[in-house]
Amino acid sequence: MASKRRPIAQPRMGATAETRRRPICFLSAGMLDASHYLSEASVPLVNLNAEADALPHAWSSCVLERFGGGNFKVLRMDGTPYPDEVHNYAEGLLVIDGELRLRIDGDAVTVSRGELYVVPAGVPHSVDPGSAGTLVILDV
Repeated sequence: MASKRRPIAQPRMGATAETRRRPICFLSAGMLDASHYLSEASVPLVNLNAEADALPHAWSSCVLERFGGGNFKVLRMDGTPYPDEVHNYAEGLLVIDGELRLRIDGDAVTVSRGELYVVPAGVPHSVDPGSAGTLVILDV
């Protein structure tokens, strides 16, 4: 019996064919339309390493898609530390390439390629020096 395949992502409500393919990048200076970073030819297949490498700055995430109220973001880690932060939502940190050296509520945690670490809502976390590669962030 043949199974029906579901689309990978549903378009955002009110999105047109043009706007649903435009990710938004969050940079330290604010948000920008990142449609020039994610080519239409690469949707729905995305090379996450290439997308991270194309970002203008390390530690600046680009929202590739929104799923069920959460964001699917990619960023490039460049070995520099990232300061402590706390969110009111859970955050999944999936290492695509390289290694992420986290500090979770003061404890060191290493997340390697292919591993996912879920930071619960309200838990302080930062990035130690030496984290490098491609990171996907799933926030809900």
